[in-house]
Amino acid sequence: MKYQLLDSLRPEELTALETDIAKRGILVPVEVDSEGNVLDGHNRVEIANRLNKPYKTIVRHFKTEQEKHEHIIKLNLARRHLDPLRWGKTFKLLLEVKGVKTGQGSSAAKQHHSESATIADSAKELGVSDRTARHRLAQADAYEKLSEKEKESVDRGEKSVAQAKREQRKERNRQKEIEARAVISQDRPWVIVDNQSVIQCNAIITDPPYGILNDQPWEPEELEVFTREWATRWSRCGADIMAIFWSQQYLWNGRCWFDQTLTGYTFRQLLIWHYPNNKSPQDRSGFKQTWEPIFFYRRTNSNRLIKPDGSEWGDDINDFDCHVAAVPQSNFNGVDMKQHPTQKPISVMRWLVGALTEIGELVCDPFSGSGTTGVAAIQLKRKFHGIEINQQYRGIAERRIAAYGTT
Repeated sequence: MKYQLLDSLRPEELTALETDIAKRGILVPVEVDSEGNVLDGHNRVEIANRLNKPYKTIVRHFKTEQEKHEHIIKLNLARRHLDPLRWGKTFKLLLEVKGVKTGQGSSAAKQHHSESATIADSAKELGVSDRTARHRLAQADAYEKLSEKEKESVDRGEKSVAQAKREQRKERNRQKEIEARAVISQDRPWVIVDNQSVIQCNAIITDPPYGILNDQPWEPEELEVFTREWATRWSRCGADIMAIFWSQQYLWNGRCWFDQTLTGYTFRQLLIWHYPNNKSPQDRSGFKQTWEPIFFYRRTNSNRLIKPDGSEWGDDINDFDCHVAAVPQSNFNGVDMKQHPTQKPISVMRWLVGALTEIGELVCDPFSGSGTTGVAAIQLKRKFHGIEINQQYRGIAERRIAAYGTT
């Protein structure tokens, strides 16, 4: 009886082994346990019996099944010529025997200190660096997440795990696009309204008034009262994510107001819109401003990932906490032609929409302005609900989304 925990040899490997045994016989003794089960060498035994070749056996005695499993795995890791993926899969078995749960990738930060030490010590015993062991373990973890079809392709050597992951992501993305287009085709994917009622959505991405343009009619007389009121209302929208543009001047005040009013949300990071080429005149009593902050809040216990699985990078989309984009100027053409005093570049909104939401989801902007968030949302195949109480800007937003948003 054979005692097999590991992957079988591939056909070409079995052929090579049989050729070698036919020529030189079995050089490495077969190991069995006290009950006669083959622990190591079942392929050699089958080939030797077929070729009528003699072989030696070594009997091993173990106190526990765990001890037996660990012995078998270590033998194969040390002696078999395994490619990085199969080495990682075998190493994964060894760690599981030792009580270490894997599946979190190669990051030691996600593991308990004792588990991390076990990985390092086990790698050292096998003459492999901790970094190499973790890299191969990460490949094994990634392999486990593949579909059965992709696993078979990898097993046949037709593609690497990385290639299979990319193709699987592309296929998921293709399916999401099909689903999203089906949803979008059923009704209008966007709307701009003056009704300020809270609606349920997947993400809030907004640029609210924050008290720095005194010559504009929308700026509130009492910024704190105004901010607390709208933030309290919109904390009931159910969104996983809120990305709120803000000002340097009221940075600390705003953080305090949002922390206290966004019930059920937790501050996660301060994101940055950086515009180093800003040449507009500025008060020389301080340093020239080249960035604006964006408060990034997550709904408590939300499991949403930044850059949802299946989305594609590129075209202004990334998962960095800082996005560099020029300030829209009045002489810009097309989508970035400035039609609102606080209008943001389209690339900034594409960055946020692309990283924070998935295809077909609903993005809401309670302070739409000229509709740049809506343009980005529709371009990236999301749905959009914008609110703008100013009739002139509401019309501009509708025209811009119609002109520059594409499905």
